[in-house]
Amino acid sequence: MQTNNNLVLAALVASLGVLGGVSALLLWLLSRGSHIVQMVLTIFLLVFAVAVFLGVLSLGLIFLLAKPLPALERMALWAVSLLYPLAQRLCGIFGISSEALAQSFISVNNRLVLLKNKRCQPGELLLLLPHCLQWNGCPHKLDTAARGCHSCGRCQLGELLELQTEYGIGLAIATGGTLARQVIAQMRPSCVVAVACERDLLSGIMETKPLAVYGVLNERPHGPCFNTKVSLVQIREAIELFLQREV
Repeated sequence: MQTNNNLVLAALVASLGVLGGVSALLLWLLSRGSHIVQMVLTIFLLVFAVAVFLGVLSLGLIFLLAKPLPALERMALWAVSLLYPLAQRLCGIFGISSEALAQSFISVNNRLVLLKNKRCQPGELLLLLPHCLQWNGCPHKLDTAARGCHSCGRCQLGELLELQTEYGIGLAIATGGTLARQVIAQMRPSCVVAVACERDLLSGIMETKPLAVYGVLNERPHGPCFNTKVSLVQIREAIELFLQREV
């Protein structure tokens, strides 16, 4: 699936422009009131606007310089989390789907993870999977660690468990974003390869920062949350990026 990596950056810049316009209008309206109130609000809005601008600029600089800059990344992530809801609304106005924007965000996040060159030991890496990868007609009840899977071949869980054994990494199945965050809090991995739909990956990446989470979108040939699939090639590549093995 082709993803426009620059979409989220363009949407953030547009959101920044809208935010600046609203701030300017607000200041103009306040100019007719108390000078003290006007001065205080002007300082606040200017500091806020500059901080958000620097956050978006930081994201651009990280990609331009192609190197990890932790201080700039923290500022960039703050700006992204602040502007993203507005960016979604702007994209909707121009007929761009929330899924397309989320895909762009996930792609940008993965680029940031790659730039940081984060490495970990197998026991520190978690492969986090959605429950919808399990065949819908499966008679076996699986726990969070996928114990109970008979590797019958009707879904990809058996192959994913083989990858877990091959690399010696952690594996967990989550039935939703809340459980996924609980699993991460309990297992405390250093790195995560997460499989999910756009919505769950987006919220998971944002809510677990600064944890290094590499997102892999699932495939939904039968619709959302039903007998989904995932590219095993992408999963293997993501695992090996963290474990410093040759792809």
